[in-house]
Amino acid sequence: MHHNPSDPERRAIEALAHIADVVYSLQTVPTLRIEYLSPAAVELLGSAGAEGGVDLDQVLGHLAEADRDLVLAVPAGDDGNAHDIELPMITRDGRTLWTSHRFRRVRRADGSAVLHGTARDITLQHQADMEHAALQANYRLLADNAMDIVCLSGPDRALRWVSPSVTEVFGWEVSDLLGHELAEFVHPDDRIESEPNRALLYSPAMPGFPLRNYVIRVLTKDGRQRWVSGRATPFFDQAGQLAGVVSGFHDVDELMASTELASAERAKLRLILDSMLDPHVLLRGMRDEVGRLIDFEVTDANPAANAYFPAYPDGLIGQRFTRFEPSLANSDWFGRLADVVDGDAPLAIDDARVEPHPGEECRYVDVRGVTVEDGISVVWHDNTERHHVASALAESSALYHALAENASDVVAMGNIDGTLRWVSPSVASILGWSPEQLVGRQFDELVHPDDRHQVSAAHDELVTRMAHQYEARFATASGQYHWFSFRVRQITDDEGTVTGRVAAWHDIQAEVHARDELVATQRQLRHQATHDTLTGLSNRRELLVRARAMLDELATAREHVGVLFIDVDRLKQINDAHGHAAGDETLVVLGARIAERIRRSDVLARFGGDEFVVLAPGIRSADEAAKVARAVISAADSPVQFEHEQIVTTLSVGVALASKGDDPSLALRRADNAMYAAKKAGRNQYAFHDGDLAEPS
Repeated sequence: MHHNPSDPERRAIEALAHIADVVYSLQTVPTLRIEYLSPAAVELLGSAGAEGGVDLDQVLGHLAEADRDLVLAVPAGDDGNAHDIELPMITRDGRTLWTSHRFRRVRRADGSAVLHGTARDITLQHQADMEHAALQANYRLLADNAMDIVCLSGPDRALRWVSPSVTEVFGWEVSDLLGHELAEFVHPDDRIESEPNRALLYSPAMPGFPLRNYVIRVLTKDGRQRWVSGRATPFFDQAGQLAGVVSGFHDVDELMASTELASAERAKLRLILDSMLDPHVLLRGMRDEVGRLIDFEVTDANPAANAYFPAYPDGLIGQRFTRFEPSLANSDWFGRLADVVDGDAPLAIDDARVEPHPGEECRYVDVRGVTVEDGISVVWHDNTERHHVASALAESSALYHALAENASDVVAMGNIDGTLRWVSPSVASILGWSPEQLVGRQFDELVHPDDRHQVSAAHDELVTRMAHQYEARFATASGQYHWFSFRVRQITDDEGTVTGRVAAWHDIQAEVHARDELVATQRQLRHQATHDTLTGLSNRRELLVRARAMLDELATAREHVGVLFIDVDRLKQINDAHGHAAGDETLVVLGARIAERIRRSDVLARFGGDEFVVLAPGIRSADEAAKVARAVISAADSPVQFEHEQIVTTLSVGVALASKGDDPSLALRRADNAMYAAKKAGRNQYAFHDGDLAEPS
């Protein structure tokens, strides 16, 4: 029996055609067929929807085979009850969509039964739910398997959760710690010393107070102690109340032992330098007034270096590079040393030819150098004899092998394809690998992914030369990465055929860190030297530099630099009435407001105390300067909010116009004089300096 829809039904069907969700009617009694499938199915699945008979198999074809029986069994539910189900469906182009279905079974007066339902695309929601569940699982897996220890303390300081890694590091079971204060497991001396900071961490008077990179001794279950580096951060509930503290600890026991040895090693270093057969000097870079490197001064030299230059019986310290060895100064050596200092690239040159003095033969040296602040540490080895008797190197292979095994650096040999075939035992103390764990592995697979391209390029360059040096990060046994300087040379047989590579790995982790720290410091110092610490604006020194540059850049005699000298009226009374904190806040807020109101090309600086200065380039008339002055004065139109106070103040502005070639300091004094004229006239206004362009009407 075919159902002919009435006019209201037709209008309903027409309305359903414009709904984004898929709407369908599935007759279940007396036959199983699709009565209606809305056009939205085309957009969702690629199936055509229309009134009347739509092929049921075509619709079911969008379901996975395992879900079809489930869908066909659904109509057996109670009449009138709503059903919800989520199903994956396959589009015509083969994509999988997750859909949410809601339907009801209705029995008609003629005895037929129909299932009315809607379907909605929930693929993105489904994916988000899956990703969220995976993320939660990963976080738990990370916490449960991390080598570091993470713990959570409540506001009462009692431990509520501790990562399982605590058992491996300290021997304590998690149950031994829960309910106790973390301080109970800290060495008594460190517990007393760290209590003030711990009190601040939990203090409501210091919300959000974190502890960073502190070092303490933690007691192990067997009664020993281990050094750890810790970090602690409080967290708060939605009401802003302290909810607890998250702490993390990293085992640094071996590092602390190494630190204690460091001072002794530094003393040994001096003895080593003095006992070295190879000359060593420390050169300090000398620069001219514009920062160009013009010379080097010797600030340290070992006995071997002094003996290498017998013309200076009093030693090399204090001598200049361009004077004490003219033969080097006149070559390209100075440029090579300068490149090391300015470019931070280490110097590594083998078999460098040194021009002889009259009556002497040519000398050949191997030179190594690294930057030290604004200088370079240089050591060289005179290999003239080795250069002439290169054939004897093969006979010394056993000696070099022994040196490699006992050197503090790592020495490794590899095949042409990059497979490691021998690694010196020193790799264990530096990277945690045993030599046996590395032999047979590909060198490149242990290099940091970001460094593999340059390592590959460096090895390719060995095709055209015998040696190459580069820096890269190499994997440790614990899965971290360590910076090394790699010096790679080719190995050849008697016929000159390349049979492999030998490389020296020098640990530069501390050096790379020091270079980075020197850069995070230099930027900070540059900013502090040119900016006011209270307002963050340019300071007086930077203002004078910018003023000179603006005056030099003026194109014509008709252009001027407007100099606006600004004074905050009655700031002393504000300080006396509300305190200096209120005065500081007034300066900060007014400085920010002035910066918003002036032109993008203008420069704002705090001159000192209650005074600001605006430099306005490209001023052609008094009207233009007056417009800037009025914009500045408007910054004080509204009061400054400080705590519960409304602080009212005004600005007095003096205006001077500076021309190309003017002295910036003189222009500032003229503007300062004009500012005092504005104050004398009643404040909260601007005045031009006498002798500048006539003030606008």
